[in-house]
Amino acid sequence: MRQITILSLLLLVALLPAATFSQDNATDEQWADLAMEKQTELAEDGWTLFGTSGTVEQKLVSHYAKMEKAQASEIFGYAIATDFQKIDELHRRAELDAKSRYLKERHSFIVSRIATELGLAGSGMEEVEDFYTNNRLNADGVVRNELKESYSLLRKTADGQTEILVFYIVSPQEAVNANIEAFRKAKKKTHHIQ
Repeated sequence: MRQITILSLLLLVALLPAATFSQDNATDEQWADLAMEKQTELAEDGWTLFGTSGTVEQKLVSHYAKMEKAQASEIFGYAIATDFQKIDELHRRAELDAKSRYLKERHSFIVSRIATELGLAGSGMEEVEDFYTNNRLNADGVVRNELKESYSLLRKTADGQTEILVFYIVSPQEAVNANIEAFRKAKKKTHHIQ
């Protein structure tokens, strides 16, 4: 039952901003209204802002504005623990969760965009796929640059566990550009070695 509650909250958190960005030119007032509504829901569920000053509402308005400006999307990482020693460790686990989600969700999009932007087809596409598959797991710096942390939420559960949600903004074009650059560098290294 607890997992259903967590999953429904995560879905709500993930889907609510997406609905906002389907509107053209949302006003600051609309963002403020949405942020206030979401802040109320989060507070009712025990979530508080973590690691930054300001209010949840201020962070949400800023988050929505950044997403619209960059024509970006959001991705989040989640972690839960009991008896953890450092909050930074829990935050890092949520970051790893976000990276894993990101790699799974964006894999084919990024591969096809790299191939398109570099004018590759057929066997060139296979080369991009191989590069992406073999190198993405080791490209922590590239992924970290693609995910821009926006805000984090923290809460204590009734059974003493601590949960964290960390939200990131992902710009599709920045992600493609970072991967194209990594692909070109890898190709140069390969040609240099041969």
